[in-house]
Amino acid sequence: MMAERLLLGHRMLATCCDKCSCVLFEDPNGKEVCVRCDLIDDEMEQPTEPDARIANVPTAGLLPLANTGENLRPHVPIQPHMESKSTDESNLQREVFTEVRKVIASEIRLALVEFKKGRQNVSSRLESLKLLRSLARTFRAFDTPC
Repeated sequence: MMAERLLLGHRMLATCCDKCSCVLFEDPNGKEVCVRCDLIDDEMEQPTEPDARIANVPTAGLLPLANTGENLRPHVPIQPHMESKSTDESNLQREVFTEVRKVIASEIRLALVEFKKGRQNVSSRLESLKLLRSLARTFRAFDTPC
């Protein structure tokens, strides 16, 4: 889902959702979007249609219900976003942000190489510029962790 958002022109922010602590994205209109909350909202709107993603979910970790033959996942509460994080969490977050910045920097380099080759038509070059701009914004967003 996150890759799809990036391909749609969204940029990843260095802030987290207040409800589920998932990383937030900003759509091209400037609206902040949470991938996890949007996914849950979409599933709530269309509960009757089977989804191929749900049908292919592995059954490991499922618990059978008594006398029903159905399976449920064990309840694992989502940790609320806490303002005072432990040192381990802060270090882990810094490591993750560093890795994300490395990946984004690599993508920027690749996009620049392709752009500089000049083999693309005008519309492809414009799309490349949009991608570079979005990657640069995302890169800057990871200067400060949430």
